[in-house]
Amino acid sequence: MRSAVRSWVWVSFLLVAFGWATSASAGGEVDNVNGNLSPPFLVWGTDQAGWVYTPRGNFLLDGIYSTFRNVGASSQNGPILRRDVTLSVQEGDRNGALLARAQFSADASAGNLGANFTPVLLLAGKPYFISYANLLNLGLNIVDWNINAASPQQPAGTVNLDGWYTGSNFATFYPRFINGALQVFSAPILRLQGTPVSFGSAATECLLNWAERNYPGLFAPAGAVTSTFQNFTFRYYAGTRIYVGVSGSDGNVYYMGTDGVMHNVGPLPGWLQLAACPG
Repeated sequence: MRSAVRSWVWVSFLLVAFGWATSASAGGEVDNVNGNLSPPFLVWGTDQAGWVYTPRGNFLLDGIYSTFRNVGASSQNGPILRRDVTLSVQEGDRNGALLARAQFSADASAGNLGANFTPVLLLAGKPYFISYANLLNLGLNIVDWNINAASPQQPAGTVNLDGWYTGSNFATFYPRFINGALQVFSAPILRLQGTPVSFGSAATECLLNWAERNYPGLFAPAGAVTSTFQNFTFRYYAGTRIYVGVSGSDGNVYYMGTDGVMHNVGPLPGWLQLAACPG
């Protein structure tokens, strides 16, 4: 039992087992926050920044890109040197389980920068923490605003999140509004790449619900989300680190435990009959 392994590892096992592992060509854009807007002519005065992002749909995330401002070779903080920026995705908030981490190289020229990684499953309506480290003196990747206005004036369509996090372990939080004043750093530029996933059929839903009721020791906690990807409909049970699902390619039911081995447990019709589900 590898109790320390996070759910994103098991998602990658599932992808590999069915030949879906990501290759050099990643998925297209599946969501964005201010993805088409531009950053201001300013640099980061802090080393780390992060935001809580909540997806609008279910998808396998395999990359995040942003627009960093080209600010020239130096700033008031000194020369802008090439460095590796670390991009991280965590579950829930800054203290949540690490789902993905990757690095990309950045310097004064900046531009469209980001990284790809092994796909991780993001669920609609569930919060995730996206952060960058080693930003100090790099051009900003937040939305531009009218810096000379009495109060921040952002472009039409700007999305401001709940605020932003910085400091050691992202412990310092600045909310969207402070004393009624909008905080412009709550508007990051994020373009998320991946593949959408949809929900399974009524028959499969019936079977998986039956499995939860009859084998609570295996499929826990009950109520896991059902998703489909490339003809495979599955559920992941975080409590027991188990996958169970149906292949649309061969019509068989599959099970994968903590050993990462995919087991074919027989044709779907037989299971539907046993569970008294519509075929």
